[in-house]
Amino acid sequence: MAQKFNLYSYKGTDKISFGESRENTRRIFGEYEEYRKNNFSKNTSDDFREFHVFYDSEDNVEAIEFFDSELFINNKKIFPNNKSDLIKILTELGAKGSESADSIVSSLLGISVYIPDGQPKSLLIYKKGYFN
Repeated sequence: MAQKFNLYSYKGTDKISFGESRENTRRIFGEYEEYRKNNFSKNTSDDFREFHVFYDSEDNVEAIEFFDSELFINNKKIFPNNKSDLIKILTELGAKGSESADSIVSSLLGISVYIPDGQPKSLLIYKKGYFN
């Protein structure tokens, strides 16, 4: 059964905040698999099945990528959703952001949605400065 999360721009979720320690994150969510996303990663990440948690060099949460969880912003379900409904909701929130062939990024909300083949596959929420 998919977990539900309320997202808060540049703060995290109702269950985990940016800046939270890796140790505490693991205690909250339980079973995980530690992995390195790619050769350029500053640190390892934790795979909690429905989502991945990314940590900074001090082992504090800096981003979370969701795959199967239900995600809400201001009581509006933004994920999972089809691309047109997602764009509609982001527009209603005043945060549509930029769109490319395979993603939508809302810097106002601090989210990036991966949309290969027109179908949203994952949503990344991140702290300020994550992409700098």
